[in-house]
Amino acid sequence: MQVLFVADIKNFALGGFEPLGVEYLSACLKKAGHTPYICDLDLTDAVTTVKEHDIKLVAYSVVTGAHQRFAEFNRRLKRLVPLTSIFGGPHPTFVPSVLEDEPGLDLICVGEGESALVQLCDRLEQGRNLEGIPNLRRKKDGEIDAGPVEPGQRSLDDLPFPDRALLYEKFPHLARTPMKTVLAGRGCTFKCSYCFHRDFMTKHGLKNKVRMRRVDLLVEELAGLRDNYPVQFFRFVDASLGFSKKWLREFAPAYARGVGVPFSCALNPLQADDEVMNLLKQAGCHSVNWSVETGDEGIRRTILNRPVPDEKIFAMGRLLKKHGLVSWVQNMVGLPGGSLEADFKTLDMNIALKPAFSTVSFLTPYPGTPIRDMAQEMGLFDGDLSGLDQAYFHGTVLKVERRKELANLGRLFALTVEFPWLRPYVPGLIRLPLGPLYEVLRKGWKGWCMVNRVMPNRPTAGDFALTAWRLLSGAAG
Repeated sequence: MQVLFVADIKNFALGGFEPLGVEYLSACLKKAGHTPYICDLDLTDAVTTVKEHDIKLVAYSVVTGAHQRFAEFNRRLKRLVPLTSIFGGPHPTFVPSVLEDEPGLDLICVGEGESALVQLCDRLEQGRNLEGIPNLRRKKDGEIDAGPVEPGQRSLDDLPFPDRALLYEKFPHLARTPMKTVLAGRGCTFKCSYCFHRDFMTKHGLKNKVRMRRVDLLVEELAGLRDNYPVQFFRFVDASLGFSKKWLREFAPAYARGVGVPFSCALNPLQADDEVMNLLKQAGCHSVNWSVETGDEGIRRTILNRPVPDEKIFAMGRLLKKHGLVSWVQNMVGLPGGSLEADFKTLDMNIALKPAFSTVSFLTPYPGTPIRDMAQEMGLFDGDLSGLDQAYFHGTVLKVERRKELANLGRLFALTVEFPWLRPYVPGLIRLPLGPLYEVLRKGWKGWCMVNRVMPNRPTAGDFALTAWRLLSGAAG
């Protein structure tokens, strides 16, 4: 059976950031004998692809914040060609009512979808009834037929490698990108209030289980990528690479010997010690992405449910410097219970840490997160999802004071950390009506730091120009 995946390639598959979820789904479909295709949010291309290959099923992986654009695209597409449509990903998982609310939508997948999508395609191809497929819900005669909810893939080693050819054959400039996104496992053991991991895994029978891939299979996949594409750098997009020291002890020498490509990964400060840092360095780690989130320890503990004391944060900074690892810090501003003064504390903590790059996002009350309920109870959020930003870098949806100043602080944050002499002037600068200029500076500085410091790589001049233009003019970043 032929299947069309629709993804927001233009805005979010930038600089090597790939829709890995779609690539895993595609690999499973191919293994089962089906034929997947992919297109951007381009109606002309989608219609042409559907007609050329007689496609009957269109699949979208949807995050909250992009759901309205995908729903509108699906409605327009279905007016032009007869299709069955399915939404998967975080949005339908945590907002299953989208199936009832969206007239152009036929099915949704709740949770991980590799097995569900294969079963759906098998039955559609064979003309069989669709009732009872685990993790799928469909509309039938105005009613919702919901299959049983089953746990996700307990062993990731049973999955085929992600189907990167699906993306690279359609979009050759992404094949040429020297930085590639990779995944060593799924899940997280922490319970941060702004993250969906805890509720997602609880709903699907996985609790706080982290599933790491077998080291030899991971090394095989990444060595194949290195040998077949112009790879200069890997970015692990796992919640953290420090969940298991036993796994890290096996990974470090195997990766260094079998892959040998520098990489970046995430690490929670509570997992950081000399042994972990030594293992990452031995493997070939170049940079570590870690979170301060807020410089106010009280807010960090009570609002964000991150029991990381200030001294542990500064110890993390010292450990990274001691082991020669580039420090890349994440932060949030506009928090419930916070203030602009608390956000300045976050800025000052980052200045003291002196990372290679600091990034800042605006707290977004996503469905399925405890902080969403908290924000609603505090009267800071009315529950309307239409205003959520898929990229969460551009402003807050919360009803907080001094919103324009807060947005400008986010835009000037990283530059101020880099150039601390700006700090005395920031309270005045954020009051000026210079948001568009600050945003260009923010994106430009971020792009430069990513390519030169955090994940150093050298794309071709043409690909660099294309990525820079899309970053500066699009919704990503």
